Amino acid sequence: MKRAWLSALLFMVVCVGVGCQTQATVLPTVVVTPLAPTATWLSTAEPLPTATPQPIKPLLAFDDTVPQALRQRFEQGDLPFAHSGEVPNVHFGLVSQADARWMVDWVYALVAPFGTATDEVPLTAIRAVWQGAPQVEQPLQALYLAPETMVVFAALWGEADAEFVHVVAADELLRMVWDQPGAWALVPFEQLQPRWKVMRVDGHSPFDWEFDAAAYALTVHFGVWGEAEALSALSLSGPLLASNRDPQQLTVVVMTGTTAMVRHTAEKMELNGLDYPYALIQPWLEAGDFLHISNEAAFYSDCPPALPFRNRARFCSAPGYFAVLQALGVDIVELTGNHLLDWGVPALQETLSLYRQNGIQTYGGGETLEAAQAALRIEHHGNRLAFVGCNAVGPQTVYATRNTPGAAPCDLAALEKTVRALRQEGYLPIVTFQHLEVESNQAPSALRTDFRQMGRAGAVIVSGSQAHVPHGFGFIAAQEDGVPEAFLSYGLGNLFFDQMFALARPGLIERHVFYDGRYLGTEILVTMLEDSAQRRPATLEERQKLLNTLFAESDLRLP
Repeated sequence: MKRAWLSALLFMVVCVGVGCQTQATVLPTVVVTPLAPTATWLSTAEPLPTATPQPIKPLLAFDDTVPQALRQRFEQGDLPFAHSGEVPNVHFGLVSQADARWMVDWVYALVAPFGTATDEVPLTAIRAVWQGAPQVEQPLQALYLAPETMVVFAALWGEADAEFVHVVAADELLRMVWDQPGAWALVPFEQLQPRWKVMRVDGHSPFDWEFDAAAYALTVHFGVWGEAEALSALSLSGPLLASNRDPQQLTVVVMTGTTAMVRHTAEKMELNGLDYPYALIQPWLEAGDFLHISNEAAFYSDCPPALPFRNRARFCSAPGYFAVLQALGVDIVELTGNHLLDWGVPALQETLSLYRQNGIQTYGGGETLEAAQAALRIEHHGNRLAFVGCNAVGPQTVYATRNTPGAAPCDLAALEKTVRALRQEGYLPIVTFQHLEVESNQAPSALRTDFRQMGRAGAVIVSGSQAHVPHGFGFIAAQEDGVPEAFLSYGLGNLFFDQMFALARPGLIERHVFYDGRYLGTEILVTMLEDSAQRRPATLEERQKLLNTLFAESDLRLP
């Protein structure tokens, strides 16, 4: 059959080629059996299932520069940290401000022992010490850091010169530099303490009320970087990214000395305008959350006019002078002064009413003895402060009684009990005194004794409002029962008062800084009185001369 089929095919080909005519031949039928399918998918047309891509899981790791305080904050959150054997795809550490994601500002401070007259250095002076070439004209000659601070700045600035830059334990920094001239330290903001003096660097200080972290040379940036998909899957919340200098945890109290807008000061105000006393120092007085003034003279409608000039020691101020307190935004008035009742009960009652009507809070004096001795409690940004004050020197006629207004007399046993109770309530007590007045920068020993008693009781600040001449300072070390270190400022001198003799012309304004429920420290500003009425900022020479004098009269030894 095979041969017949081939013959027929050959015949057809030949005939087609030569065009032969012949009778059609019937070809045999060829039966083709189809192949059976060998796989089901070839015949069902069902597609293969597509694999679902798995999302990349972020695995977070710190680099070595991250401070422990910042690590702990992150570790308390529910974050996907890389564990042993896992390769991190997201990293947290030092970044530049430009390429940061989820950035945290970490603020450091250049600090010196409290009894340092210098206030400011340029960043170049710090870097010069770091590189082993301290600038001869600069007071900074050596730098001390804790180990984790060294890691941060070595990453930023390169390897430090070991001859001039030293690494010691954080709790040893203060002791290492205290009696070593030219030796300062770098510390994180939250580790500041009252015995440190915070330096300005290129004009900026982390103690500034309106602080610009971006403009400050010692602000360090930490942030996140890594694989794009892992970063997209990561979520970081606001509280984790708060700076160690969070303005929502900061409170600044500006405290001043004696004010009595009377005599020459009142005369100049009438001639030159009510803003004459404060015009040149107004920014200093307004650079805080609370402004304190110890005003000794009552505002009295029947007060004799300032012109013609009245050179008497019986003090009162025209009610119109109250505009000075309003213009400055005074928040707290201390009423321990010994001239409060110079014009009798009606004058003081009118004054107390004026304070109440204008929302100014008072302490250290009041409508009755009970009110005068009561603490003024303030809560701000999580900081709980309490002001309490008394008059230790009289005269007897100025004191409040059960039924009449006046200043609070000093009962030190009762005052100590109040301070301890305030501590138990969670407040940071600030005690102010109207005490012995001396024409000397050296505070009397009796005054120092009373101040120390209040510091040991738990006051974080004890301040003298009585002094017409600035006095020195002291500290009370932290105690085993949890009482924190106390700062003693024996006398601030005058604010708005007309004494022009040499020792009385300088005055102090103190800016006390509180953060996260702790007292961190104080910035001291120096003013000078001109024309018996106008305060101005002291020159650099005047400032350093006064501070060196006051530090020599201070109790600044370490315990």
